[in-house]
Amino acid sequence: YYSGGLDWTFVETPIQDISTMFMTVPQTPEYVRYANRHWLELIERYQPSLMWNDIAYPAAANLPELFAHYYDAVPEGVINDRFTQQFELDPVTGGFINRGHFDFKTPEYTSFDKITEQKWEATRGIGYSFGYNRNEGPESYLTLRDLVHSFIDIVSKNGNLLLNVGPQADGTIPEIQRERLVGLGGWLAVNGEAIYGTRPWTAADGQTVEGPDVRFTAAHDAIYAVVRGAPAMPAVTLRGIRGEEVSAVRLLGDERPLDWQLTDAGLRITLPQPLPAAVAEVATAEAFALKISARDLVLRL
Repeated sequence: YYSGGLDWTFVETPIQDISTMFMTVPQTPEYVRYANRHWLELIERYQPSLMWNDIAYPAAANLPELFAHYYDAVPEGVINDRFTQQFELDPVTGGFINRGHFDFKTPEYTSFDKITEQKWEATRGIGYSFGYNRNEGPESYLTLRDLVHSFIDIVSKNGNLLLNVGPQADGTIPEIQRERLVGLGGWLAVNGEAIYGTRPWTAADGQTVEGPDVRFTAAHDAIYAVVRGAPAMPAVTLRGIRGEEVSAVRLLGDERPLDWQLTDAGLRITLPQPLPAAVAEVATAEAFALKISARDLVLRL
């Protein structure tokens, strides 16, 4: 990480809003050399897996040359989308198109509404700040449920989650942030198979007959359906699921196969009662993952 667009030793203009922030990006030849040397040192010393720049970069910089140097040093490295100010207005959507080079997008405090082929990374803090903000109370922070639900949604659409943690002045992590991190880690300890090493399925979103919505991921010959609801219901029906070769269904956190049947409404799965201890321990996240072993599974909405 390097903030190539902010340096108050070169520009002392105070930042008052988002527009003045970009106006304070230093543009002198001296700053170009200064910023480039920082990147060159980082590349030489650490061979970073990615170059994560923030808040633009001086327009006069020779970015193709800098990027070529990086790719020569780290052939499989990737570069984020925050180096350039080469934006154009999209006449169709009204949004902005980034015409500069990048390998992945970094939407901030937002997500995409569908599977995006190009890799992307949702960027946000646990609260509204990138760093510790003593003025933020519990209402400013994601609940564990909201964090897990957002994370599942992002992964199902081909994204990563970059979650900022803000330590206090003494280096300690505030308890409210620690609770969220430990809770997410606990949920992943049970359900990580539906996340790690997976790819988007043919559809990201689904619904259950019982009410909660679903996010899908896929790996090899299995589909993972992550139900965004409490696992207390006796059965869950994945609406619209059709498949000729479903061979097994299992609740992550439990090795026992589940009873299932394909109905006119979809794939109906009977959940174990009582819940396995591992699943019950992370039930406050209100999300549980089902592994569906199948070779030919489709979702017809």
